[in-house]
Parts: sequence; structure tokens; C-alpha cells
Amino acid sequence: MHTMHIIASVGETKEDAYFAAEQGLACYGDGRVWDWYEMGGRWDSEIGSSCTIEGEPIPGVNQLCYSDDPGTFNQTINDAIDLRNGGILEVFQCLRGDTVSVEEVPVQFAGVPVADREGAALRISENNARDKKGWNALLACSTTDELEQHLCGNEFCLTTYKAYKALMLLVDQYCFDSIFYDMEAHTGRRRSVDDRKGCDPDHQWITVFDLHN
Repeated sequence: MHTMHIIASVGETKEDAYFAAEQGLACYGDGRVWDWYEMGGRWDSEIGSSCTIEGEPIPGVNQLCYSDDPGTFNQTINDAIDLRNGGILEVFQCLRGDTVSVEEVPVQFAGVPVADREGAALRISENNARDKKGWNALLACSTTDELEQHLCGNEFCLTTYKAYKALMLLVDQYCFDSIFYDMEAHTGRRRSVDDRKGCDPDHQWITVFDLHN
């Protein structure tokens, strides 16, 4: 599986910034977060690619310094964080057992059109109801024997895995679903990079990576 990550780092040049980002990624290899990665990859030239001039798309880049284009720099980080937070909210939907309407189903997913939005809404709603049932059953455990019985049965493995992924993001632990991460400050929050760009704008970089795991 592939995922896009926007990595913030500090460097005199884009090469320095890439090396700093790579150093930060190094300890998350061997399947902990990635088993291999490359700059750009499936998201080659992603940064700034959504910009247009007179309706014509502008080719994006794989690395960007804050002082070269503050607007695109900020927007790229904002978009990545919005995407990550959307994933957390989807897990909340599962645990609450939300019913999803056809209108809530996106027209396309990961660039692929959703052919049957009504069917997708039904499947998502059914899965959410199942996840809520499983989560509530776990929360209702009042003895260690009850809990062990659930865990040994592996009945709610998918539900707990979804909760685990959301909790990793909520406690600010770098993982496959982080999407944005600041390797200088070791955080998925943007406050540190915002502080640095205020006092050292010429050395703040973001780099797009294609991570596989």
C-alpha cells in the first residue's frame, strides 16, 4: 500500500532539507511505518499542483522552501492535516455507528469514480453498525475473563485496529496515516514549523514522499 507524506525539515539547501527528512524517516523503516519510500513517486510534483493561472494548471514540485512561496507552503500543510483529521473523524463515525447518506459518499475515492454511491453508503453504514456493536461490547467488559474471551476470539480485531490507528494520530505518534510530519520537532502538529518560519523563513522546507508498507 502507498501513501503520501508531506515532511517538514530544516536545511540550507533543498539537498540539506531532503537529507534531514531522510534522517528522520530512517528510524521508522523495516515495516514500522515504511518498508521503502521515494521522493515524489506516485505523488511526483504534488506540492502546488492544484494551482492554476488563467485556468491552466501549474506543474507542482517535490520540495518547497517557505520563503519561495508562503501561500503554497501553508496550504500544502493545511491540506495534509485536513486529510489526516478526516481519517480520524471516519473512525469516530465507525465507533458511533453512524448511518451514512448517499450525499456523504464522495463522487470519487483516491482519484477513482465511485460507480454505485447508494451501494457504498449502505455498505459503509452496515460496517459502522458492526463496528459500534463490537466497540460497545468491548467497553461493556467488566471482568478480565470477559475481556480475554473477546480478545481470544479475535472477533473485533478490525474495529480495535481502526481505533488504534486513530489513537496513534491523536497522541501525535508518527505512523503510516500521519500524512504530515515535522521531522525537525518530531510532531504531526504544525505549531513548530510555524514558529520556525517566523524567525528563519529561508531554511524551512517541505518534501513530498511516497511511502510504501
